[in-house]
Amino acid sequence: GGQHRHILPTILEFEAEDEKAHGSSDGDDKSGLEERLLSLENADADSLRVALSGLQRKAAEFEQRSQRCSDLEQQNRVLEERMSAIRKELGDLEALAGVLVQ
Repeated sequence: GGQHRHILPTILEFEAEDEKAHGSSDGDDKSGLEERLLSLENADADSLRVALSGLQRKAAEFEQRSQRCSDLEQQNRVLEERMSAIRKELGDLEALAGVLVQ
């Protein structure tokens, strides 16, 4: 039922790996898939905690990268504003130089 729906993507992934390893899936040789599914069923709480810890660490890294990207985007906006001001000032100086040269 609905309680096992979350393992379907994992099963499909294992089947895809089996197809790559053994050619097209005829349904004859499923022993490798069965072993992997059984090992999933027998996963103990400690291994799940380790996996969760690893995922939490990766999530924290992604959050840090996301914050860094936000910081860089802000710095980029500030630099673009400064460049725009410099271009305007340079244009003003060129106009003044044009008047002075005449």
